Amino acid sequence: MEKLATHGLNVLLAEIFSKNLSEETIKGMVEKAQQGVWPSQAPIGFVNVEGPAKKRIIIQDPVLAPLVKRMFEQFSTGLYSTNELSKEAANIGLVHRKSGRKLTKAAMWDILNNPIYYGDFYWKGVLYNGTHEPIITKELFDIVQNALNSQGNHADTDKIIDLY
Repeated sequence: MEKLATHGLNVLLAEIFSKNLSEETIKGMVEKAQQGVWPSQAPIGFVNVEGPAKKRIIIQDPVLAPLVKRMFEQFSTGLYSTNELSKEAANIGLVHRKSGRKLTKAAMWDILNNPIYYGDFYWKGVLYNGTHEPIITKELFDIVQNALNSQGNHADTDKIIDLY
């Protein structure tokens, strides 16, 4: 009986420790975001490096950042859909970092809508002003947003639905 009670106490302590660790991790990530530091794995076009005070920061990936910028510039012309742009990205070597697979049109849509590329970022639903060097200007981002809205380019639709 004593072994069972000890085991139960150990399990309870482990659960409390795990929950506390999770809460402290989340708290630390929010604090980083409040300081303008991206608190997670770098999005495509950026890489994580050790920054000042041994904090992980993001910097532009010297190979992929120019390709991401090119995607924004091409889309801003209004001549590409997200589907066409994802094919173009694969042709120039802009693919998923880990899998090496081509970016889907949904992934391309997410990139084109992500403010991290002009210097801001969302974390837990809050927009923060990032301290990282942006890949594109806010002006280019806004042009792309207008193009996305005017073309009706949505990640989940690629066909016209006739309602009549």
